[in-house]
Formats: sequence, structure tokens, C-alpha cells
Amino acid sequence: MNPISHITSLTLELLAEVAILEEEVVRLEEQVVAL
Repeated sequence: MNPISHITSLTLELLAEVAILEEEVVRLEEQVVAL
């Protein structure tokens, strides 16, 4: 496995994780506003 594709796959995994976390944060903020 060449380093470039390895770094690319790691980056894509991190971006996916960040996207999931952002959705969670938005959901929490909506709940806080609804209180």
C-alpha cells in the first residue's frame, strides 16, 4: 500500500468522523434551544 493512498483513506475516515460529530452537535444545540 503506497503512503499516498493510505493518507488519503485516513483523511477520508477523519472527515467522515467529523461530519458525524457535527451532526451530533447540531442535534444537541437544537435540543438545548428547545428547553
